[in-house]
Amino acid sequence: MIAAVLVAAGAIFLLLSAPARERLAGYLPGSATTVESGPRKSEARRIPSVEPRQVNALGWLEPADGILQVAALTGERLAALDVKKGDVVKKGQILGRLDSRSLRQLEHDALVSERDELGKRYKAEKQVAAARIGAAKVAVERAQSLESESTAKQREIDLLVASRDSTRKDLARLENLSFDLASKQDRERQSLAVKKSEAELAAAEAGKERLEQANRLNLAAAKAELAAAEAGAVQVEASFGSAALDKKLELATAQLARSEIVAPSDGTILEVVMKQGEMIDTRPILQMADLTRMVCVAEVHETEVKRLHVGQKVQIRSAALASPYDDMGLVGEVDEIGRMIGTPMSKSVDPFAATDRHVVRVRCRLDATSTKVASGLVNLQVDVVFTAAKE
Repeated sequence: MIAAVLVAAGAIFLLLSAPARERLAGYLPGSATTVESGPRKSEARRIPSVEPRQVNALGWLEPADGILQVAALTGERLAALDVKKGDVVKKGQILGRLDSRSLRQLEHDALVSERDELGKRYKAEKQVAAARIGAAKVAVERAQSLESESTAKQREIDLLVASRDSTRKDLARLENLSFDLASKQDRERQSLAVKKSEAELAAAEAGKERLEQANRLNLAAAKAELAAAEAGAVQVEASFGSAALDKKLELATAQLARSEIVAPSDGTILEVVMKQGEMIDTRPILQMADLTRMVCVAEVHETEVKRLHVGQKVQIRSAALASPYDDMGLVGEVDEIGRMIGTPMSKSVDPFAATDRHVVRVRCRLDATSTKVASGLVNLQVDVVFTAAKE
């Protein structure tokens, strides 16, 4: 058996071209290449090839921004779905609704009504408080204006003082005259005039005191009323504070929004996973992606990554591509070279391919024409050929 294998190997070796036999011989044990040097033969050093060679890898096509898994909270029921596979949607577009939407809408509307009613009561109470403040300010101004009456009263008192002093002087002059010049009746009348002026002065002074006291009391009462009105306005602000209600309404609005299935971005519906009426579980409701930018993710063997660089041209081939791209392939360039070593996700159809490979993921951006072709074949496994680069 061993002899037969050796004979077959020798026959295959002879069928190879001379350059191929020389390269193969360089890797066989005991087959070092020799060169002539005079009468002696010396062992020559084998020079490695510096010719550039291309890098091949397996990969797949995917949207540049990935595939979005649109889901909802578990335990809900899918009430309606307004899109189907292949539909193009815009960001924010409503794609469907959950069964809890009607309840969430009622909660939201009830809080809106409560907020509106609170706003009306607040407006009315604020108007009443403003009216009280206005009336109290008028009362304060009125009390302050009465000070002018006190000034007028003082001028009256000054006149009465002058009149009293004048009558006293007249009485003193009469008393200094003899009875022939001033009779007893004249003296009595003047004395009565003095007493009258003194009484009028005392009454005016008493009236001024009462007026000033009343003014002080009125001003104090008006100021107290103003302070009470202003405090009432503050109490209205505190009583009708809507911060807590606003938070409740914000929460209800968020819950209402969560009862709708909304497109997170512009894109195309790739797959509808759940049907109307199903309970929401861990599965996505649908899958969507932006197909206007496509990339190829290639899994390059760890030993070949050093031959790649950003901007390097790539050719992507697959028999699944539409004609003529099944022959000419798609075109792209290296956009990003990964930094992590991992196990490949792409599976080779070669049953003898190594299964313990370690690869680096290289992202390749497709041109506009290739993107249009690839947009209909998301996740297609492809063969990726990187342009030749020197080692």
